[in-house]
Amino acid sequence: MKLALFLLLFSLSVFAQPVIISAPVEHPYVPTGFDSNDSVEVIVTGNFPNACYSRNNVEVKMTGDIIDIKVTSISPGKLKKLCQLEIFKGVTMK
Repeated sequence: MKLALFLLLFSLSVFAQPVIISAPVEHPYVPTGFDSNDSVEVIVTGNFPNACYSRNNVEVKMTGDIIDIKVTSISPGKLKKLCQLEIFKGVTMK
């Protein structure tokens, strides 16, 4: 019984779910010159800390004239230690 409980807790920590976080947006760019009947596009730039992160979702909420854009990303969370790409952090190419 104790072994089963240990294995369950161990598997939960090893196979932990990734964490949804706000994306690291550094610069939003909205082109000008749109009319009221145009579809507006927004361009955002930013960098993830390493290749273990990925884009998740973009939510757009309109309240009157205010447009709220939320960009989220997937963080490896507890799996960061297991991410194989993390071993290349700090390695430089010559």
